[in-house]
Amino acid sequence: MNPTALLAEDEPLLMTELASHLMSAWPELNIVAQAKNGIKALEQIRTLRPQVAFLDIRMPGLSGLEVAQALAEDTLADENVPLIVFITAYGEFALEAFERSAIDYLLKPVTTERLAITLQRLRSRLAESSQARDRPGDAAQELADQLAPLLRPVSVAGSGIGSSGIAGSSISGSGFTGPGTSNANQTSMPALKYVRVGRGNSVHMVPLDQIHYFQAADKYVTVATADGEGLIRESLRELQARLDPERFLQIHRSTLVNLDFIERADRDELGHTRLKLRGVQQSLMVSRLYTHLFKAM
Repeated sequence: MNPTALLAEDEPLLMTELASHLMSAWPELNIVAQAKNGIKALEQIRTLRPQVAFLDIRMPGLSGLEVAQALAEDTLADENVPLIVFITAYGEFALEAFERSAIDYLLKPVTTERLAITLQRLRSRLAESSQARDRPGDAAQELADQLAPLLRPVSVAGSGIGSSGIAGSSISGSGFTGPGTSNANQTSMPALKYVRVGRGNSVHMVPLDQIHYFQAADKYVTVATADGEGLIRESLRELQARLDPERFLQIHRSTLVNLDFIERADRDELGHTRLKLRGVQQSLMVSRLYTHLFKAM
């Protein structure tokens, strides 16, 4: 499959010139969208999920840096953020750009020679990502092997709770058949009532109303309750599709919080919002995309 890219540039002539250079230097690249402002760029990246994003830094709506920050904060943990190349007429943003994990930082006007270096970096990173998907990391696999015995099927007599194991799902609920179930079937099912949580050498059936929050980490999701933390082997995306949205709210790309436990929202001097939950010592960061949910009415 050919690599895909989005271009974001508010100057039409520069957009046309960049697209022309890219098509000439990298014919296999499929430019799936062109955005004239940062808001549109962010929307199209989330919808189309290109592998590469060329972002102008100074654009209407959102700057390229703000687009990159929003993607880093709000992309789900099991999704990939595109490789980002910033293109700008201003050199003073270079440090901040690389703090956003940029692949490269190009100054206008972009020369053919300099662009070729950038494209080689992109090709290399895409190849590395492809190889990583085909070859799971040793550490992650070791952890999976250690947890597998803890998340085997659990039979609960007369409860109506499903019993799919590590090969299927750690989520339990009426009629749930695991990750292979179609979205249409999942959305028509009742909301979950329990999850099977691995803690030490045991598996606990934990009611959802006792869960403070879910937080994604690698292949697993941490489940926090008053009794401590445990793990389930489930993507946050699959989990969220089975939760009641009126109870569990997404506040960050990796965090779903139980609204029943929110005590207050605090804003610091830098404008960051953190939630204090009853029964939880640490506070939870709210990403920029969701801060409006915690403004005073």
